[in-house]
Amino acid sequence: MTLGGQVGSTATAVARTLTGPALRSVVDRLQPDLALLCGYHFGWSGPHGESLPDGSVPAGKSTRSALLFAAARGVGGSEEIALPGAVAVELVHNWTLLHDDIIDRDTERRGRETAWSVFGSGLAMLAGDALLSAAYTTLAAARPVSQHALQLLCDAVDRLIAASRGTVAHYPAGRRRG
Repeated sequence: MTLGGQVGSTATAVARTLTGPALRSVVDRLQPDLALLCGYHFGWSGPHGESLPDGSVPAGKSTRSALLFAAARGVGGSEEIALPGAVAVELVHNWTLLHDDIIDRDTERRGRETAWSVFGSGLAMLAGDALLSAAYTTLAAARPVSQHALQLLCDAVDRLIAASRGTVAHYPAGRRRG
């Protein structure tokens, strides 16, 4: 399977369809202000929680979860077994996006204002942290629980933090990139 062209767009569309309800369920369980911000970040709602028509905000590509589903199928696994891992991967990815937008002071993502520029950097940082916590919780609640999968997620997050630390070191304090 390739992730380019029609095969890739089909795989990512399927991944979005499979992970979408679970992601919404995770976000709905967050504290109300964090859920509002995350709903906005994912493109499901406007800044005041108003529902948006499907497709009015470009959706994320879901490449990471599509890859996870493909890997699961490749070793004889099912989408059902892979779903918690796919959701966890999407949650971690969106944690990085929320934090990266703050670090880089980006003001636009997916064609509209970034979450931090609408809700403030403090709340956006906490929302990202809530998504990261939810990723761990989602994977830990999976049945059967895979300690190996949890360790892989922890290791991946540690590497993401280390890589981001190197990027942040290049930005002058208090100055906008660019």
